[in-house]
Amino acid sequence: MSKYSLMFLYTILSVLYAYGLTIYSESKVLYTIFTLVYFSLLFSALYKPISYSYVFLSIFLFLVMWLKLTLHLIFDYRYVEPIGAFYTANARMDSVLLIAIIGAIGVISSSIIYRLTKLKSTIYIYENYIFKKPIIYKFYDTYRIYIYIIILFITLMLVYLNIVYQIQLTGIVPKTILIYPLNAIISWTIGTGLSVLLLVLFSLDVKFKNALEIKYLVFFAFIVAITSIGLLSRGQYVFMLGAIIVFLLFNYNSLNNLSMKNLLIYISSVAFLYIFVIHNVSLLRGYYFSDISIQSSIQGFSIPESSIPESSIPESSIQESSIQESSIQESSIQESSIQESSIQGFSIPESLHKILRLAVDRWIGLEGLMAVSSYEHKSFELFLNALKTKATIGKIDIYQYISNAHYKDMDNMKFAFATIPGSMAFFYYTGSLLFVYF
Repeated sequence: MSKYSLMFLYTILSVLYAYGLTIYSESKVLYTIFTLVYFSLLFSALYKPISYSYVFLSIFLFLVMWLKLTLHLIFDYRYVEPIGAFYTANARMDSVLLIAIIGAIGVISSSIIYRLTKLKSTIYIYENYIFKKPIIYKFYDTYRIYIYIIILFITLMLVYLNIVYQIQLTGIVPKTILIYPLNAIISWTIGTGLSVLLLVLFSLDVKFKNALEIKYLVFFAFIVAITSIGLLSRGQYVFMLGAIIVFLLFNYNSLNNLSMKNLLIYISSVAFLYIFVIHNVSLLRGYYFSDISIQSSIQGFSIPESSIPESSIPESSIQESSIQESSIQESSIQESSIQESSIQGFSIPESLHKILRLAVDRWIGLEGLMAVSSYEHKSFELFLNALKTKATIGKIDIYQYISNAHYKDMDNMKFAFATIPGSMAFFYYTGSLLFVYF
C-alpha cells in the first residue's frame, strides 16, 4: 500500500481508538499499549508485506482482536460467539488484552526475523520472465474458453449433487456416505480444488503475459460464490476471494492490462456476488436448519468428566440436576445487564448490527480469549488433551463446554456445529503467556 493510503487508514483507526479509549472502563494504559501493538501488527502486514500467509494472519488478528473490541465498545452490542463464564466469574478484560498483546508480539517477532534474513517477498511481481512457454500453457491459451466452460459445468454439477444428497454441508452430518475417500474428495474439490485450479491458471497468465483479464477474475468470483452456496458457507467466499484481492491490490501497477478503474469494477462485482451468497446461503440454511432443537438452554454449565483430564475437573462443574427455567432467565438477564452496564456506547440500528455481525463478529478470536481466560482449570494437561481430541460424530468438543456454547445442546448426531477458540486462546489452555508468544 502507498504511504497516503496507510495515512488515511490509520487516521480512521486513530479516531476509533480515541473514542474507544473514553469508553474502556479498565486500564486505559493497557488499552493504549494494546492499540499500539496491533497498529504495529497491521503496519507490518501492509507495508512491504513479506507473504500472503503473514498478511492474512495479521489482518485477521487485527480484525478479531483490536477492531472487534473497539467496535463493541463504541456500538455497545452483545458478542455473537459464546464467552463462557467471563461475566459470571467477574473476569477482567485487561487480562484478555494482555494475552492478546503477547500473542501479537510473537507474530511481529516472526516478521522481524523474516526481514532480517532478507528473504524475498512472495507477494510482489519482481520481474517479467522471458523464456520459452511450456506446452501446457500453449494448450491452455489455445483452448482457454473450453477449459473454463468445463470448470463451470463441473462446479454446477458437484454443487447440485452436494446440496441434493448432502455429501458435505456446513453444520450438517453427511447424509450420503460414498466409497472412501469420495466424500473427502468431493468436499475438497468444491471447497478448495476448483478455486486453486483457477488460481494456477491465472498464475500462468501473470508469468507469461504479465496480465490478468477482468472477465476471468469475475468468473473466478462467480465460481467461488457458487461453491460457497454449495457448502452453505459465507466464510468460504471471503477466504477464497481474499487472496486474489490482496494480490491485485499490491500488483495492479505491474500488470499490463489492469488499471485502477478495472480493479474497482472487479471489487464492485465481488461485493455484489457476496450479497448474492449471503442471501442464498441464508435461504438454504433456513431450510436445512429449520428443525434444529436445543435440548436445553442452561446458562450455568458442566463439563463431562470424560472430556478433560481428571485433575482439571472442578467439583462445581459436575452438576447432577438441571437448572430451573426461572434461574435460566435470571442468569441471562444478569449477564445482559452486566455487559450493558460496563460499556457506555450508543445503540445501533438492526441493519448496522447485521453488518457488524457478518463483517467483524463472524471471525473468531477475542471471544475465545474471554472464555479461556475466565476458565479456572487451565493446564498443559488440558492443552494436550484438547490437542489429541479427534472430531467424531456425536462427540462434543471440550471447548463447547468451556465457552458454554449452545452447540453442545444440539442433536450432535444430525448437526455438526461448533465454535472454536482461535489460536491464541487454544495455546492459552496451558495458562502460560510464554507458550502463547512462541
